[in-house]
Amino acid sequence: MKTLRKIILAMCVVLSGLIVLPPQARADWVQDVNEITRLMQAGDYAGAEQFSTACLASGPRGILFSGTGTLLIHHWRGRARLLLGNFAGVTEDAEVIIRADSSFFPPDAGYALRGVAKALQRDVPGVTQEFDTLAKLDKSGMGENLRKGGFHAERAIARLLGDDLEGADADLKAAIAIDYGFVGGDHMASSKKAWAEMRVAIEKLNDGANSQAHEAFVRARTIMATGPGISNSSDFVLAQLLVNKYARQQVRQQAVVEDELLLQAQQQLNGGNRAEAFRLYAQAFVKGGSSATQNKALGGMALIHPTLNPRPGLPEEARRFLVQSRSFVAEKNYPKAIELYDSALKIAPWWASAHFDKALLLEQMGRYAQATQSMKHHLLLAPAGEQAREAQDKIYEWEPRLEREASGESIRLKARGVAATPSTSECFIATAAYGSALDPHVATLRSFRDAHLLDNAGGRWFVARYYELSPPFADYLRGHAAARSVVRALLTPLVLLIAYPWQALASVLAAGVLLLGGWCMRGRLSGHA
Repeated sequence: MKTLRKIILAMCVVLSGLIVLPPQARADWVQDVNEITRLMQAGDYAGAEQFSTACLASGPRGILFSGTGTLLIHHWRGRARLLLGNFAGVTEDAEVIIRADSSFFPPDAGYALRGVAKALQRDVPGVTQEFDTLAKLDKSGMGENLRKGGFHAERAIARLLGDDLEGADADLKAAIAIDYGFVGGDHMASSKKAWAEMRVAIEKLNDGANSQAHEAFVRARTIMATGPGISNSSDFVLAQLLVNKYARQQVRQQAVVEDELLLQAQQQLNGGNRAEAFRLYAQAFVKGGSSATQNKALGGMALIHPTLNPRPGLPEEARRFLVQSRSFVAEKNYPKAIELYDSALKIAPWWASAHFDKALLLEQMGRYAQATQSMKHHLLLAPAGEQAREAQDKIYEWEPRLEREASGESIRLKARGVAATPSTSECFIATAAYGSALDPHVATLRSFRDAHLLDNAGGRWFVARYYELSPPFADYLRGHAAARSVVRALLTPLVLLIAYPWQALASVLAAGVLLLGGWCMRGRLSGHA
């Protein structure tokens, strides 16, 4: 019993010391990794690389496992560089991990980084060499099955990038078959779901259904980014590489379809069949994946429309969507209103005023690049229309904001001296309560929404209801300072729990340990008495 009391007392001393240490002395590199995670999941890969470099230059904050923190940040930076195509930088990070030969963060990650980088460079012998070396590493001991599963999963990615579908499927099957026990927990359960989606994608690729394969890879990426127990893992980067690869293939295929439609439209126009040419131009706009295609299609429609008899008007189904959008505009539910405008424009892309109104809705959401594009569409269709002057002036008005966005000055969070650009979709109540969409509390809530609510049906339903119901309350808050204070007091604990979940858990555990330590100390003192 005395031995047990001594062990518990020692634990209390260590944990109590960690509690009273200043923040910079604890494992604050975890916060750095959380920030890198957020940047990566927001698609700001350059920002993630810059932030990682700043962290490594100053040294990961804290003394607890800071060596492991350094390697983990190198790994994150290496994966960001994979997406940026900085293969020399990937090699640099990989070699740091390999040389460290850490038992807490083994060299497997370094060899896999180099192997995937070589796959992206189409260096098949190099891929084989890296993964053969990785296969020979001693993986026995704690986490053995996790390391074996990681080997198969990462080699599967490299093989998919090199179009070795059969080999990739065999690796994914092997990774799924491994029993990870309680060590992997929810993380590995989510990983297995993602790998299963990749096998579905391979099946679709073998069937020639590239679009469906791309959708399966997107599902895998979503699971790897937001699945239970996996939210701080960088594994989603590997799925993102596959999403990018097959998205590029789709773009190339789409470009062929678009070019064919534009060519057919031009041929019909040259042959005097203006009505058919107009229909083909409208179809090219709807299918158009690039602004260049859409601009050519609109230019063609603008040329032909005045010459048709009768001129195409606004179809009833398109009118229905536009009328329905009015109620959502009145409620300031701009995302839903824009969705309805898009539906109308798929039916009648030649309706100039719809492009104009959509641009103004996009402006309300701060999406100035898209608003500018929609306003230019309006001008292509109606260059001399009654709204042309106002449309051009709006484009002038938005130009400085676009320049600020391009230079990273639009929405900025300070983190170790590096700016990060979060999602700009508005959180109405939080923005009203804290006074600005730029407030870090609002950014935390917005990131939580993007990562944990928009990836499931229940969460999407909640967000949709929020957008429907919250604007009037947000308007009330803007005019009542006392109400804003109350809402801030209610939201701030939630924000802290979202931003620092481990610290919250640690506080609860530490309190329990201190109580237990007090009990042991009391027993020890009574024993002396």
